[in-house]
Amino acid sequence: MNDFYLSYVYKLSSSYVIIFSIAGALALLWTFINFSKNLTNSKKAVILILRAVIFIFALLIFMQPTLTLSQTELKRPDIAILIDTSGSMTSDNSNRSKQLSSIINNNFKFCQNKNDKKNSAKCVFYTFNESIKKTVLKDITRTIKLNQTSTSLKTDITKALNAVSAESDGRYSSIIILSDGADNFSDDNIEKLNTQIPVHTVLVGNNKDSDIKISKIKSDWFAFLHKPFPVHVYIKNRGRNVEKINVSLLHDNKLISSKKITLKSDTEDIKFNVTPQKTGIQIYTVSLDNLTSKSSINSNSKYFSVKVSRDKYRILHLSGSPTFDQRFLRDTIKQWPMAELVSFYLLRNRLQSANDNTSGLSLIPFPKDELFLKHLDEFDIIIMQDFDPYSAGVDKYIDKISEFVLNGGGLFILGGEKSFKSRSIYTSSLKELLPVKLKSPSKTLTLPENESLFTPRVSQQAKNHPLIQFKSKSFQDIIFNMPKLAGIISTGGLNDNAVKLLEHPYVKSNSKKAPLLAVTEREDGRIIALTTDSLWRWRFVGPVNGGDGNFYTEFIKRSFKWLVKDPELERLKLQIETGDYDIKKVITFNISVNMPDFTPAGGQKVKLEIFKTTPVSDQNAINESQSIFKKSFATDSSGIHNQEWYPKKSGTYKVIVSVKEQHLLLEEQFLIKPDSSEYDYMDTNPQYLKKLSDKTRGQFFNNTFNFKNINNDHNRFKKTVLKKSYPVWASPITLLIMLMLLFIQWYLGRKSGLP
Repeated sequence: MNDFYLSYVYKLSSSYVIIFSIAGALALLWTFINFSKNLTNSKKAVILILRAVIFIFALLIFMQPTLTLSQTELKRPDIAILIDTSGSMTSDNSNRSKQLSSIINNNFKFCQNKNDKKNSAKCVFYTFNESIKKTVLKDITRTIKLNQTSTSLKTDITKALNAVSAESDGRYSSIIILSDGADNFSDDNIEKLNTQIPVHTVLVGNNKDSDIKISKIKSDWFAFLHKPFPVHVYIKNRGRNVEKINVSLLHDNKLISSKKITLKSDTEDIKFNVTPQKTGIQIYTVSLDNLTSKSSINSNSKYFSVKVSRDKYRILHLSGSPTFDQRFLRDTIKQWPMAELVSFYLLRNRLQSANDNTSGLSLIPFPKDELFLKHLDEFDIIIMQDFDPYSAGVDKYIDKISEFVLNGGGLFILGGEKSFKSRSIYTSSLKELLPVKLKSPSKTLTLPENESLFTPRVSQQAKNHPLIQFKSKSFQDIIFNMPKLAGIISTGGLNDNAVKLLEHPYVKSNSKKAPLLAVTEREDGRIIALTTDSLWRWRFVGPVNGGDGNFYTEFIKRSFKWLVKDPELERLKLQIETGDYDIKKVITFNISVNMPDFTPAGGQKVKLEIFKTTPVSDQNAINESQSIFKKSFATDSSGIHNQEWYPKKSGTYKVIVSVKEQHLLLEEQFLIKPDSSEYDYMDTNPQYLKKLSDKTRGQFFNNTFNFKNINNDHNRFKKTVLKKSYPVWASPITLLIMLMLLFIQWYLGRKSGLP
């Protein structure tokens, strides 16, 4: 069938038509006024008509008319098949993927008759979730299997229908959509549906399957160290009889709390009180155990993150006797708003007691059992100042102090003979953790005060250590102007992996200058050892003699900050605003590097590497990690670099930043939240699908479908097989006609005496 139609390159608006009409009328009026009186009316009419025709003909040529030939055939229309491959349809926790595959295999492999391609409808397949993609029948099963591992494939039915309708161009007589109706964009989306094609909806799945899952976790995103915060875990029970399950809360693959509950209602709210033991971004895992049916990890194991900061330095101060050193240290701590202090000091030792118990050794009863067995992990720092554990009756808890350090606590041991010649410490596990080697208690020597005044020296090892880096001037220059110290406890030198910061100018240990201030890191914790009890002179005698009265206070604060790993004393810093990010959003890592004197380290080569970690719900499992991103760069003149990264999958991650030249390394973890809305609400929604079919004059099928009921009810449509265009305005015939009209008009005008 051939069809012709005329089109124009330039279409004149009504205003231009009026303007050209008025101009043509005025031209004809001017011609009429200039006619000769001897000219007959018939000639006048011919000339006026001829000029009007020329004007109209020229206007049409300006519009560039084009004649188009369209050859069409009557064909059977195609059918668009939309298959929902979102998370709720492909989850291995539901039978919908099996039912979907069954419908596809039983119907659509026969949707085109190979012996009658001209009259048989053709099926065009699409898969959709948040987006839509054209596919072929053989690839649909593979797509369903691949999507079973996804955690963020939402459903947008209206968007898919609008996309197919827009590209239809009349080729589709109907659309068939296979879905559970669990649309994540609400029923209001139906109002945005823009299609004139009938939509036949097929419900896949039902709500008869029983299921128990974690539907939601509610927690603060920010918490303080050692301060409990609530976590609410909402468990949804659908169709299951009363059942007992375990709800476990884990951190770093360690079980921190577990509750056994009996499901009595559709939704149970389980509350945990979590007390964080580390600062920074902490990731927790909640899991359900003892489920009798197969369940998806997306719904039965979830994780959340909390950014933990320090609001106070919680300090336990244990002193062996009331001294000037103890008094000034305690006053300094109490005057610091960031400190929360619990202190005990002994008035007499255990040997001076009438019996072998600890009552009456301090002003108030010393609750050692409760303190060391129940509340020790609530402190950040333990200070043992000239303190012998045996004298206070706490020698049996020394292993608890060792455990406290290894788990991330800070220990500041200082003072005189009681700290460093304690037999209970010498024979305990704490001995090997200290920065300095303890001598046998019988061999420990304290130099007489009147013969041992000295100014400490900064050791060669310590020049770059953050504990003694002061911006105003060098540490050595500062202490050179401070009062001299008196007395030092002789030790056996340094233990392995310890650093000597200050040393005695002439007293030696094992042929080396005796350590006065030494530090070490033991697993997650840190220890400072100060082998003198005369540091108070910097606080009291110093200001009296005109010295810096704030130096003592700043040094003590700086020591505490180093013990708890305060970022202020770290030369390499990494900042992530929060540890809980949405997928498909850019994350920026803010990295800054300082030199040993804490000036900006410009031009430093930095390496950043991101690992995808595997969260586990089993506390005995291994948390595996895989490197997924590497980047090397140089810092700018301010020692700063901002690195962007685009996550593609949800889950738990860790980032490691290192500066090889400065021997710096920093590790942080963070969480990319899965969009769990698809799994939180996996109920089918037949009402939504029925609304779609009713709105578009289609049919709704409830878990039963026969393709033949759809395939035989279609009208033929015209399909264009050939289209040719002829530009009329550029044709030689058009040009010839225009020349002939102009010549005739000129000839008659000359004969009639027209200008």
